[in-house]
Formats: sequence, C-alpha cells, structure tokens
Amino acid sequence: MASVESARKIEIVKMYAKSIIKEPTWAKGLREHVDAVEDVNRVRNVAAHSVMRLESGRVVLRSPAAAKLLKAIDLDKKTVPPILLESLAKAIKNGEAALASCANLLDNLQARGCGARSTN
Repeated sequence: MASVESARKIEIVKMYAKSIIKEPTWAKGLREHVDAVEDVNRVRNVAAHSVMRLESGRVVLRSPAAAKLLKAIDLDKKTVPPILLESLAKAIKNGEAALASCANLLDNLQARGCGARSTN
C-alpha cells in the first residue's frame, strides 16, 4: 500500500470500518482515527501548496495559484481568505495524536489477528 495515495488509503480504511468491523467501539475508534488523519492531510495540503506571508504583523498562508479554483474566492477582490499560521500548530498536534492512535490501532488489530503486520 506504500504506493497508494494517502486520500485513497483513508477511503479504504473507511470502507473497512463500515463493512468488516462489527464491534461498535472498534468501528467508532477507527472512524475517529480516519477523520483525524483526513483533517491532517487536508491541512498538510494547504501548507504544502501555499505561500507564507507577513500581513498586518501576522504570518499567514496564501494560495495565489489555487485562488482561481477554490469556492472561497471573494469575487470582488478575486482572493481567497488567508489561513493563519497558528492553525497549523493545531493541525500538528492533531497529527501527533493521530499517529499515536494509529500505533494503538495497529497493535489492537494485530492482537485480534486482523492481518496488521509490523513494518520493522
């Protein structure tokens, strides 16, 4: 699965959670993990495709190239609202939590014999 795009991996795990896992607690935990990973991926994409600027004393991210494509365009100004750098700090914390959750999830899947294997 290393060659599969992360968004597709998320979809695969979502389908796994819906169709295979019958325990409500497990399914809920897996869905919450996938939602966290999806949020981190979304913010990562914003950070990776944006330009960092200093505006009014605050660091913001702007995406001038994507402004033409995004629905959030201010039609009068032809711009997209900036994303504050502080929002990335929250995303990093969420990413760290998702990573910890993933390690726990893999351990639990392996203990249940669900085919999760160590990559070491």
